[in-house]
Amino acid sequence: MKTGARGPMGEHLRSPPMLLSQSKRRVVAALIEARGEVAKAAKLAGVSRQYVYEVIGKLRGRGFRIRAFPSLTALGRAFMVFMAGEMVPMRDLVAMKLTIYRFNAAREIAALYIVPGDRVLEFSRSLPPQAEVYEVVDVIPSAPWTELVEVKPREGEGVQIPPRVDLDPVDREIIVRVYEDYMRPLTAAIPGLSKSVVSYHYRKHVKPILRVFLDPCPQGLYLKPLILAVMEAESEGWLGALLRARQVYMAIVRPDLRTAFVLLDVEDPFEFLKKVAEAVERGVLRLQVRLMGYVDHLLSSKLSLPAVLRGA
Repeated sequence: MKTGARGPMGEHLRSPPMLLSQSKRRVVAALIEARGEVAKAAKLAGVSRQYVYEVIGKLRGRGFRIRAFPSLTALGRAFMVFMAGEMVPMRDLVAMKLTIYRFNAAREIAALYIVPGDRVLEFSRSLPPQAEVYEVVDVIPSAPWTELVEVKPREGEGVQIPPRVDLDPVDREIIVRVYEDYMRPLTAAIPGLSKSVVSYHYRKHVKPILRVFLDPCPQGLYLKPLILAVMEAESEGWLGALLRARQVYMAIVRPDLRTAFVLLDVEDPFEFLKKVAEAVERGVLRLQVRLMGYVDHLLSSKLSLPAVLRGA
């Protein structure tokens, strides 16, 4: 899709999500926080539903895509695996691959795996001996609105992990469609199924496990390099607050619900760490940050449904 481009590099002229206008960022943040519910997003942003649809239309016209992705725990067990070299075993289970240049000058691959219960043993045997394996429970996109050093937990805030569900073929087909384009009318996208059947499966089985995120790049992971960090929050509430930070693109959450691998959109890592350290010292920010390295956005793949779940 052309977006006012000048030649083949035109799509790289678009701004990352954090550089959208303030009003558009507020709508995007509200839509993500509302998990795609336009009426709820309009209420959170303090705008009309029509304005939310207008913003979505403008973003789509610029090549952005609103995607929906199911909670990892609804699909199987999930693992973040760090390994050297280029070979990634069990590719049909990979939901995202990151090429990372570590700050110790090493290059490695980080792969997010979603593993059905009957393939966990096969998966563990396939990994290289030196691989670092971390169990994770969800990928949560940030609703980017507040500066990270200014986030504060809301009363009763936490990280909500949907329960595990058994998905049938209709549910899986719906998940494939809403990942491709969440804003496309769902009933028009699945031939051979009645509107009532699709609506029932979506409402009862699929919608409760979906998270919505803004995909700014048609091909790659992102429009610029990101930083991979480990963030450990003082409490589950503080990790929930972190997911409203402008600098956070998405978080891959560990089982304690306080620790996460986080993809950061940061212009100046020095200034970022300085401000975070100062906020921690003042007691207004209660988390620890460890920067791991830069993520090569051109050699990495975006969050997507593994082939095993697409039936590919």
